[in-house]
Amino acid sequence: MAKQNNTYSSPDPNEARRKAIGNPNKNKHHKKNGSNYHPDRPAAQPITSPRTPQQQAWANLPSWAKVLFFVMLFVLILVLILRVAVFPESLLMSHIASLALGLACVGLFFMRRQTGSKSGTPANIFNLVLIGMGLLYLYLGAAGLYTLLTA
Repeated sequence: MAKQNNTYSSPDPNEARRKAIGNPNKNKHHKKNGSNYHPDRPAAQPITSPRTPQQQAWANLPSWAKVLFFVMLFVLILVLILRVAVFPESLLMSHIASLALGLACVGLFFMRRQTGSKSGTPANIFNLVLIGMGLLYLYLGAAGLYTLLTA
């Protein structure tokens, strides 16, 4: 089959002139959407995602509190593993585990106060539970160690 040569001539003289000039946007990168080449504008700042309140609270903690948190977590896990796996019937380890849990609760309470976390009814209830359980476990652990060591 022979190729048909259909030429379409527009009756509009402006369209004929536009086609003769060519594409005015050719090789202009800053006209493209999504292009990062903008010679006439300063470089764009990198987009940073907004921090969540938990990330802001962690960032506001002083470095000593962050180190204390990880040390406390390590000691708590170590004591609980020793209590359950190595010394399952030891009264001494039971009282030491109670002391470690109490210290962890009290430490978390003071870290929450240090960050200036939310104040409201649920936050206040959580703070009361933390300090109450912390003091209870500290008392039980200390009283148990006292009776065990004085007997």
